[in-house]
Amino acid sequence: MKYIILNIFLILLLFNINVIIGNITELKVIAYAVNEETQPYSSMINEFNNYSKKNNLNITLNLNIYTNLNISRNVNDYASLVESLLFKKSNKYDIYYYDNALTQKYGSHLLDIKNLIPKKFIEMFHPDLISQSCQYENKIVGMPFSIGYSMLYSNKALLQKYGKTIPETWDELIDTSKYILEKENNTNLIGYNGLFDDSEHGLCSLIEFIYSCRNSVDSPFPDMESETSINAFHLLKKIKNEASSDEIFHSDMDFALNSLFGGNALFIKFWTLPNSMLELMEYDMAPLPGKLKGVSGTSIAGYNIGIDSSISKRKINAAIEALKFLSSKELQKKYLLNDDLISGITELYKDEEVCKHIRCDAFLKVQPIGRPTTNLYSSTEYYQRIINYAHQYLYGNETASKALKQISDLTAIHFISMTKDRPSKIYAIIFLLL
Repeated sequence: MKYIILNIFLILLLFNINVIIGNITELKVIAYAVNEETQPYSSMINEFNNYSKKNNLNITLNLNIYTNLNISRNVNDYASLVESLLFKKSNKYDIYYYDNALTQKYGSHLLDIKNLIPKKFIEMFHPDLISQSCQYENKIVGMPFSIGYSMLYSNKALLQKYGKTIPETWDELIDTSKYILEKENNTNLIGYNGLFDDSEHGLCSLIEFIYSCRNSVDSPFPDMESETSINAFHLLKKIKNEASSDEIFHSDMDFALNSLFGGNALFIKFWTLPNSMLELMEYDMAPLPGKLKGVSGTSIAGYNIGIDSSISKRKINAAIEALKFLSSKELQKKYLLNDDLISGITELYKDEEVCKHIRCDAFLKVQPIGRPTTNLYSSTEYYQRIINYAHQYLYGNETASKALKQISDLTAIHFISMTKDRPSKIYAIIFLLL
């Protein structure tokens, strides 16, 4: 009898060992970082693995990080690698960190998680962020990991010196710039940089500026050939002529960052910076102005977390568990406070602890617009063709209506509503070359 009991015990023991060890689900994760030493991915993955072990989830994440050292050139090569892996259904990786501007390109190859994640979890994030950087057709194919917004940086000392406030409209920015530039009588002082260069940043500046000139917060992105867009172009050229110059308006990211550190600019448009860096500068960060008070526009940058749609069915639940943890409020808050990321979770910018360190009011007021993308041409060629038409007006003698007509002929704009009760507020802008 005792042998029977012993055999039963051994069978049960082996069964438990198999459950705990033999059935561990391993998920492979791929990410990109400029510098491996400063990236947050590794510690976040380790936190999940510890969480999984503590809660007997039997899930292990294995991370592969691509950097400028192990990929031939830069982030564009990583984007091409992700595209190749997904399109070939290689199953080499299960979870992808990917550029949120490429959601439309990757979308058909990413798992629709809309009905796999609780609705309340998704609603933690800024709704425009979800609709414009995580949605493909009627599917949600990723969750925000870390985001960036284009913002206005205002010189605190100069505004205080002349009793001026951070501008909420473009006309206020023009008037304040002209007034302070005249009073300072300093030819080296920059009024406003614009960031309308020849890169993708210049295209983002163009799209968000037109969006900031819509008639109300609830208005959709204007038709390219509409009176609203034509008036936006006229206002843009006025800003360039009265608060800047051709050379400064056409300057790049390096110029903008050097101006921020040098303190030789009144207003600078740049992407969100870590709070630790902001504390070293004499600038306040706020949403970009608009044509009307309360109406603005800001481009979205950053990375999402998505799951390969060809993942084996037995791994789906494990991948969803990992995705929820990596984009959870608790983890996002920790790394937000550590200056490792900018979170897209709206609730965090109402958190008292967070707001002691972060400029919460700026993030609560942003009105995001997605970056344009295309599947038909290389990104560089696509950006350049649109930028060239805009620059023919901005820096040349072309008319606003003709430049916009050329852009309109080149692109088609589609708006996707996320919810029936907000049909005009949430839009995804997708540019497709005709």
